[in-house]
Amino acid sequence: MEWPGSRGPAGYIIKEVPGIIKSKTCLLPMISGETYDLIDLHKHYRNNILPLSGGLLDQPNAYKQAMELLSSAWSQKQK
Repeated sequence: MEWPGSRGPAGYIIKEVPGIIKSKTCLLPMISGETYDLIDLHKHYRNNILPLSGGLLDQPNAYKQAMELLSSAWSQKQK
């Protein structure tokens, strides 16, 4: 499958998520703009800065779910 911004597969594994995927292509072109935005918001979330005024319960549910998912991935990466 061709992705915008991809130069095609390499002759070697570029990215491996053990037990899930081995890829010979760059995975970055597959990440949506919304995902980049959520990753950026997660940096602020880790520093207790929320996008909307109020507390965590005042944030949209989709935001809270995304931050939980990214926090889980972040903690796995830190191990």
